Amino acid sequence: MPAFRATFLAFTAVALLGAAPLCAETVIYQAPGNAFFAWTTNDWGSVFEPDAATELPGGNEGEAANGQLLTFAGTERAVTRVTIKPLRVFTSGAFSASYTVSIYDVAGTLPGVLLWTGTSPIVPVSNSMAGLDFFPNITVPDTAIVAFSTNSITGPQTTNVIGIAGQAQPPTIGAAPANQYLAMDSATGQWSTIAVQSAGYMGLTVYAVPGPRVLALVGVVPVVVRRRRVIARH
Repeated sequence: MPAFRATFLAFTAVALLGAAPLCAETVIYQAPGNAFFAWTTNDWGSVFEPDAATELPGGNEGEAANGQLLTFAGTERAVTRVTIKPLRVFTSGAFSASYTVSIYDVAGTLPGVLLWTGTSPIVPVSNSMAGLDFFPNITVPDTAIVAFSTNSITGPQTTNVIGIAGQAQPPTIGAAPANQYLAMDSATGQWSTIAVQSAGYMGLTVYAVPGPRVLALVGVVPVVVRRRRVIARH
């Protein structure tokens, strides 16, 4: 009987399809704020305004949203969480509101393309400095604009000033302009830069992780498993 050979050739393809591995969040911007420095967008007058975009006679700020241009520290840019601290000012009684946080890319020094926006459920608003978390789960550039507004405000129908905590000290992580902030006009919806005499920073903490892995094809690898010669004898 003639000899014969048996050869087996295997091919293996490996693809990495998963997201980045789970890892701890890193703070890439931090200005935690305090109860003595507030950013407000709904009223600083003598009337009740139910949200940041409603400007009734007697109010005097005319701003539907406030924002600040942030420069992030480190290299992590997949933003997992943004924390603000709802705050009321010179008010008493039970107050509640919902908050909207938005993230924009930067066009010059003003908000450009909206990258993400989210609105919280209605939460109690006091001076307790309790954090309110938002979960964008987006990748951001090294600089971006983070803005907030207040909505669905309830409470005593008198002067009702609602906002978030801020601070006069520079951020402890990351950076932001010292003597200016950004405001959206309630009537036109246009953003502008507002210069102020004293330094002020919105109370924000931004968390991030490294960006997701790119889908990778490791390769198609030929593997010779076995090559053998079998000879049958009579």
